[in-house]
Amino acid sequence: MNIQIINSVKELEKYNLQWENLINDSENPEIFYSWDWISNFLKYMFNKGIEIFIILILDQKEIIGVMPLCIEKRKVGFITARVMHPIVNKTADYCSFYFHKKYNEYELLKRGFKVIYENKKKWDYIELTNFNTRNRSTYLIKQIIESVFHSKCFFEQSVMAPYLKYGSIDNKINKKQLKDIERRERKLEKDHSLEIYINAKWNREVWDEFIKLHREKWGKGIFFNKEYIEFYEQLIPKLEEKDQLEFSYLKVDGSLAAIHFGFKTEKKVYYYIPVYSSQYLTKGVGSILLKHIVENYSKSRMEFDFLRGDEKYKFDWTDKVHMNYNFYIINENRKIYLSNYISLVLWAKKNKTIRKLLKK
Repeated sequence: MNIQIINSVKELEKYNLQWENLINDSENPEIFYSWDWISNFLKYMFNKGIEIFIILILDQKEIIGVMPLCIEKRKVGFITARVMHPIVNKTADYCSFYFHKKYNEYELLKRGFKVIYENKKKWDYIELTNFNTRNRSTYLIKQIIESVFHSKCFFEQSVMAPYLKYGSIDNKINKKQLKDIERRERKLEKDHSLEIYINAKWNREVWDEFIKLHREKWGKGIFFNKEYIEFYEQLIPKLEEKDQLEFSYLKVDGSLAAIHFGFKTEKKVYYYIPVYSSQYLTKGVGSILLKHIVENYSKSRMEFDFLRGDEKYKFDWTDKVHMNYNFYIINENRKIYLSNYISLVLWAKKNKTIRKLLKK
């Protein structure tokens, strides 16, 4: 085995086909790990001054492991630190390291972190966010960092990620809630003209309304940022070409009332960003659209992934969850300050009173 560190996009582009092959041969491939996702992110979302630090682990000429990291200077408390983190953390609900399923993940992780520690002059602090319990790495990181490299590794539960396994749906769904959704749909059909389009082709009119509704709902969110819009608008045709775009919407009297922008692979559907019009807040248009999306894929997919977030409506459909974890690894050169800072932040997150003060 040998290891390469990739520091430029041009150098990385040589490995695009091998990257895709690795993801397909990994145990839990996700849409966020794809070549289209990371290459698009590097082109439209990656800020100047951030250093690419992608570790490739090769067996002869075949890539069997990727640790897609970068190093960014930013404020951590009162100091400016060089923070190493996953490249796509701004847009991905799940981050991870990618390993071929036929190889020992523990050994590959050790080799990867050995390279990171051999380059410890480059970083002060590692921040690994949204590592999901679907992936074995999530269970191994802390053990490897502390027992092999004798460093301090803080970790925290970040957020739940509910998911629905098709086939067990009848036993898990809240039947009372489903009847209420169906009742609301019948009433809408009786009083209005109702049109529902599931797995539709992307079109500019619906997309522009999607952005407008998202801005109305979330204020200065990601769709006020031109970089995010360009990232998604350049990604969408690539996904659509591979039948990986999930784009659905609902109209009431000809007006767009609810829209979903998400993804799909051969095995699962990703419920990524749903929006609805405040004009129909009491009509349950978002729930009606969700019901039709869930039902549409019940025969063709194995899983419906609600992604990050513990919103109540998700548990009307399922009681299955995975968990996202965050890991914080401190370099020796800033050990005392950063250790104290991370300890304080994690303590504050668990303290409701302090958490409220921090949000003010």
